[in-house]
Amino acid sequence: MTRLFFSLVAAVLVASTALAGDIHTERVHFAKGANSATIEGRIQGDMTIDYLLGAKQGQSMSVSMATDNGANYFNIIAPGKADEAMFVGSSSGNQF
Repeated sequence: MTRLFFSLVAAVLVASTALAGDIHTERVHFAKGANSATIEGRIQGDMTIDYLLGAKQGQSMSVSMATDNGANYFNIIAPGKADEAMFVGSSSGNQF
């Protein structure tokens, strides 16, 4: 099956007009036999984390972000779309 890749851009803490700060990329790994993964981390300042994961055709993804800072949000970018988000957390919330 065709492998799809999603880039989850998590926790952008600055206004959209600000320049990008530190950008880190992490691949999401699932434990053998698992159908979910929990990622915990910390972001500071204008830091961005891109989470990359692979999925097979027909699979679905759900994302939830727990934060006490209203400026934190995530975007979901479809395969092959570098700068075009299919989900924009700043306007749609912390659940996808």
